[in-house]
Amino acid sequence: MWQPFNVSLICWHPQGAEWRPYPDDEPILEIAEQVTSNRRLACREFMAGPKLLERLQQCRRDGDAVIVVTSPEALQSAQDAALWQEFDRQAPYGVGLIVAWDGQGMDPAQAASAVRAALPNLASTEASRHDEVLTVTSSKTLREKMEIVIERMLSVARSEVQPSRKAENSALERSAEAEGIAPQSLPGLTGPGSST
Repeated sequence: MWQPFNVSLICWHPQGAEWRPYPDDEPILEIAEQVTSNRRLACREFMAGPKLLERLQQCRRDGDAVIVVTSPEALQSAQDAALWQEFDRQAPYGVGLIVAWDGQGMDPAQAASAVRAALPNLASTEASRHDEVLTVTSSKTLREKMEIVIERMLSVARSEVQPSRKAENSALERSAEAEGIAPQSLPGLTGPGSST
């Protein structure tokens, strides 16, 4: 079965990969590495920055499952406001977003409001069918949600590869027919009339 090369993790927080969403837990990168190693996937991390959208699109082309992990406070950062708006407007399909909230600093309604205010497109019902916009409140819940998001992003990555294979098969069949070769004799094709 086809698998993406790895999981690309964007730690969108001032502390980056060393950020501890929960004071008594490991840094976010270590948590992600634990979750991905359980699935026998590699995890690579990069920071949010001016070339974020280009990197996200490259990750999707590479077949990576892409997850952005942030906090409600980071969503409200005036320094990153323009980048968040760009991300919300142009984030590629299949990018998972996890908002890790430690239950302190703001109440649940404020945390949810921060997500909706910073990411109105991703937080909408229409967009959230494709992207995970989550607010998690404990270390255990973070790990569980990360596993769910990784599975969903793997599913998206797989679905992106299958249509291109069908198109390649169709092109091969048309080329073979033009040359007088029966489609069922073409190796590697699946479906009606094929030998595999």
